[in-house]
Amino acid sequence: MSPAEVPVRPVRPWSQHWLRMAPVRALRKVAFNGFGLMPAAEALQARLQSSIDGRGEAYEAVEAYRLAPSVPLGHHAFGAVIATYNRSTSCAEAVASVLDQDTGDGLVVVVNDGGAVPLLPDDERVVLVSLSQHTGNLGLVRNVGIRLIRDRVGLIGFLDDDNTWLPSHLRVHANARTPGTPALSYSGVEVVDTRGTVVDTLDRPWSRRQLRHRNFVDANSIVVDAQSVSLFSRLHRANLSMRKEDWEYVYRLSVRLPVIQIADITVRYLRNPASYLTDHR
Repeated sequence: MSPAEVPVRPVRPWSQHWLRMAPVRALRKVAFNGFGLMPAAEALQARLQSSIDGRGEAYEAVEAYRLAPSVPLGHHAFGAVIATYNRSTSCAEAVASVLDQDTGDGLVVVVNDGGAVPLLPDDERVVLVSLSQHTGNLGLVRNVGIRLIRDRVGLIGFLDDDNTWLPSHLRVHANARTPGTPALSYSGVEVVDTRGTVVDTLDRPWSRRQLRHRNFVDANSIVVDAQSVSLFSRLHRANLSMRKEDWEYVYRLSVRLPVIQIADITVRYLRNPASYLTDHR
């Protein structure tokens, strides 16, 4: 069976239908924010969606193997994984923000989730690959990128196709590390609306206990040592029924890696209700 024939995108997993009911959503908010039951809900969904996760893992492994020849040989100080779907203009801006980093040599892998091929800056540091089908699964798309570059870079960061990094992003993350000690670091995020107005900032100090109650770390702001990087959750996440994969990723990695909070604002996050990737948070 070819990758294009692997079913990885159910319209709505049966195990999430009841979670979309309004009364359940209200109870979920109380349970998650008030009682810190997000890890329990995640574990339940992992059991209910085990077949989805298995298909997703098989698909991404085959796709990574197929796409591996597209990635140039050599080692780089950092790598950026950008997931995209039909957002050519903003994706090019995201890529440009990575190329404009003021430190080190980098590699940017843009993983197109089966959409229109974006027009990107002509730069040898940029690698564009396209999946054989549209998966609608942000974790899976990122995982393909991770598999492609984790053996070829020192640090890995993640960026959505409608967000950007400030030029200092990777430098402050690299400087915050203790040499020889793998870690997960996250920095401050400036949230803007479609008019460019700042509407919020995310810069809360690290507390794993508080993370059980509320998600305050966004994947666009995290950097992980490649030698310790993990893959994202592949579970399908219906709006308002589960926390986004960013939360699960940080919560899981914080068990085995020290977490470093960087107070500097280094990410501009676009709050865009029409965004494909926002829909999967």
